[in-house]
Amino acid sequence: MYTRELARIKAVQYKQYKSRYGTTAKPTTPLSFPEWFLGAVRKYEANGADFFLNSETGQVQIFWKNTNEIVFRSKEDLYNEYLSYCSKFKVFTNVKFEENAGVSA
Repeated sequence: MYTRELARIKAVQYKQYKSRYGTTAKPTTPLSFPEWFLGAVRKYEANGADFFLNSETGQVQIFWKNTNEIVFRSKEDLYNEYLSYCSKFKVFTNVKFEENAGVSA
């Protein structure tokens, strides 16, 4: 529990830290699906995974080098993950404005 004086000191120190070193800004809009997918691929490759995209079936095969495990993901699974990523941003919606506002066409 901070007293009033300790809270003030902490706030002053935090403000000085931010003015010297800056802050990392979070993105305000979601990435497009190709950008998001490429970022996810790069992240998993750094952790030791290889990817193979089967264009005939529309599945992505993920090979884990450490465990010799193969994971199959469909396009629908990946798109649902992308939608959950986009739901973290307030600007994204799947519903048209008229339907959202209750206005019928």
